[in-house]
Amino acid sequence: MRVIGEISQKMDALGLVPLRVPGLFYRSHAWTGADLAGVSALLQREVPLVETGEVDTVERSAACVRRAVEEATRAGGRVVLFSASKGGADVEAAFAGDPALASRVAAWIDLVGLLEGTPLTEPGVAEAERRTLGLPEATAQSISRGALFPQRASLPPEVIAVHVAGFPTVATVSQAARPGFERLRAFGPNDGFLLLDGFLRAPGRVLVLPAADHYLRTPELGPTMVALLSIVLDEIAGNSGRGATRP
Repeated sequence: MRVIGEISQKMDALGLVPLRVPGLFYRSHAWTGADLAGVSALLQREVPLVETGEVDTVERSAACVRRAVEEATRAGGRVVLFSASKGGADVEAAFAGDPALASRVAAWIDLVGLLEGTPLTEPGVAEAERRTLGLPEATAQSISRGALFPQRASLPPEVIAVHVAGFPTVATVSQAARPGFERLRAFGPNDGFLLLDGFLRAPGRVLVLPAADHYLRTPELGPTMVALLSIVLDEIAGNSGRGATRP
C-alpha cells in the first residue's frame, strides 16, 4: 500500500494524467476486466474512462482516444494511457492517424492489446462463428488481421510503451478463453483471442505473464502492475531530468 501511494503521488508530481481505454463490452461484460477498473483501484483514485463505445469500430474509437488525450492535456502535462484488448488497437490507430498525438503521451501500458487484429473475425471465417462474438459486421472487420496488420504506429522513443501479454498453455487456459483458444490453435500460440506472435512486432517492450490467457485472471497481475508502474514512472522522471523535449 505504501508503494501504491507513492506511485500516485509521483504521477501527480510529474504532471501525468492517467486515462483508461477499454476493450469490447466494457460495460455489459465488466467481469472481463475490459473497463480497466483495476487501474483506478491500483492508483487509489478514479481514473477517467475514454468512452470508446462498447462495440464501435477501431476507427471511431480511435477518434475518441484522440479527443480524450487532447482534452486531458489542454492545460499542459501529458497522459499515461492504459488500454485493454481492443483498446490497444484503438490507441495504436489514434497514434497512426495523428502522429503529433504522441507528444502528449508519456507512457502507454497496454494489456493484451489487439495490435494486429484477430483471425476470429477474418472474412473467411464462417459467419456463424463470427456471430458468436456478438459484434456488428463493421466492428468485426475493423479488428481483423487484414484490417489492423498493415496499420502500425511508429512511436517516438520518448513514449514509453509496455505491452503485457498472457501466454497460456492447454492446461491453464480458462473456460472463458477456451473456445477462441481452440479455434486459433492451428494458427500458432494464442491467448484465446489473438495470436501471440504479434507482440514480436509491438512498438515498445513486452512483458509476458506465463499461464495467463486473454482475461489475465492471475494473482500475478496486481503485483506486476505495481512494479511496472513504479519502473515506468522512474524512467519518465529520469527522462524529464535529462531535459527531454516536452509539449
